[in-house]
Amino acid sequence: ERARGGRDGRAAGQCDWDAALLGPGDWRTPTERRAAPRRVEAGEVLRFGAGVTAEVLAVAPASERLLAVRLSGGLEALYSAGRHIQYAYRPEELRLWDNQTPLALKPVALEPPSAAMNLSWKVLLGLRRQGVEVVALTHATGVSSTGDARIDALLPFPEAYEIPAATATAVNAALRDGRRVVAVGTGAMRALESAAAPGVPGAAGPACVAAGAGVSRLRIAAAHRRRVVSGLLTGLHDPGTSHLDLLASLIPPARLDAGYRAASAAGFRWHELGDVSLILAQL
Repeated sequence: ERARGGRDGRAAGQCDWDAALLGPGDWRTPTERRAAPRRVEAGEVLRFGAGVTAEVLAVAPASERLLAVRLSGGLEALYSAGRHIQYAYRPEELRLWDNQTPLALKPVALEPPSAAMNLSWKVLLGLRRQGVEVVALTHATGVSSTGDARIDALLPFPEAYEIPAATATAVNAALRDGRRVVAVGTGAMRALESAAAPGVPGAAGPACVAAGAGVSRLRIAAAHRRRVVSGLLTGLHDPGTSHLDLLASLIPPARLDAGYRAASAAGFRWHELGDVSLILAQL
């Protein structure tokens, strides 16, 4: 969502989103193998179930499939009309509760934060017993792929986040004490790094995460100067994706390539909801 409804001349229940069009087909067909969707023009109104409409505000120059739309009907109607993301490589359809983690709070993510799927309550409580402090944040993770290389090259789009005061306090204390901060998922890492970026109110110091809501606009790659995160629990990502580029800020590319070759030879599962790896940068 680019802005909340009820402001800037919009009626209550309206909100502006960036949207990607998909061609016909169900979730068993990878999006990149679907036929192209029909072209739409600015001013068109697309209609969905449950009274949801999408007015096309603009078509992006990068791809005729990338739109700015104004949705009407409210988020409850959108949830009713929409379907959560599925993955063609999985044998069975994912249900709503299959996409939730023990730390889930607000239903704002477009894709499940799959790096946290293996963190059952048993694992989390075990970590606490070992002295690991576990805190949560909210991050509106966007899609990782649309099937259109032109759009995927622009990812990730800006994503909203919210860091509770208790989480910011715990993270800042760890940084002051020289302890490691491990993010669970690339989205959590972008949120933490964004909340400590220069120019963020309350995050002016070299190691200070600001509590509150914000929007992550970082595209983290090898040249990124990390201010917070020194460890990452994450899945295995395809070459050329922004997720894989992010890992290069934590580990030298040659070492990462060697690890990926070993994971491939061992039959590890790629993509969302697959196997996860723990990457630790030097402190």
